[in-house]
Amino acid sequence: MANLKTFLGELVTNISKARVESDIQSISIAKEYAKDELLKHLSIPRMKVDSVEISIPLGITEVKYKESEIFEPIDNKKMTSVTYQNILKSIQLEKMPLEYSKAYISTIQSQIQILESHVKANQKERASLIFLDSISSKIGQEINAIYKSSKKQPLNLEQIKLIQDNLKEQLQKEVIDAIKVENKEKKVDEIDVIIESSKLQEVKPENLIVVKMKISEQGLEWVNYENLNGEEKSKLIPE
Repeated sequence: MANLKTFLGELVTNISKARVESDIQSISIAKEYAKDELLKHLSIPRMKVDSVEISIPLGITEVKYKESEIFEPIDNKKMTSVTYQNILKSIQLEKMPLEYSKAYISTIQSQIQILESHVKANQKERASLIFLDSISSKIGQEINAIYKSSKKQPLNLEQIKLIQDNLKEQLQKEVIDAIKVENKEKKVDEIDVIIESSKLQEVKPENLIVVKMKISEQGLEWVNYENLNGEEKSKLIPE
């Protein structure tokens, strides 16, 4: 018994390795051609496979499902307002100077978009941490500048850290409330299959499948170039 995606991955890997072996042989032949006065004027034979088509009979033994959550869109307007109000509360100001206020609202809105994109990718925990760290870090970096514009006494590092921690604690509750599950769905996660031909006869007809694959080759090659700083760089590009 084998895992379907592992089996297919190994199959593709082995086809790639076959190409490697073919190229190694081509290099060996090229060296021999170079030694011969007549052969060195001829082109070096090199095998290149444009595509490989494979049909593989398999027997399904088990299908494992994974439950995933579908989330509602985050209310950007509400979340922006709630986050901004919590920032004001944490730094004990009724309002920010206009230049900071606009910048913070813009930052909050962009971080909400990032939050939502991570949530849709089923990375809810990571999404929350990134959002909280981004907002609290911005406050930590700019709070004394905001205080200076508001004619308030600057804070020391310990006081700033306390404000950041309190802000993250308050915002965490808001983020949890903002991320709402709309629905849940099951998706195929793992498929276990029988690949041995001798065992396929024992599999029920309804569990037999034929996987058809067409594998096309696309080679890569290293290209050297010089960047704007005059440094030599290399990168892989398609042939």
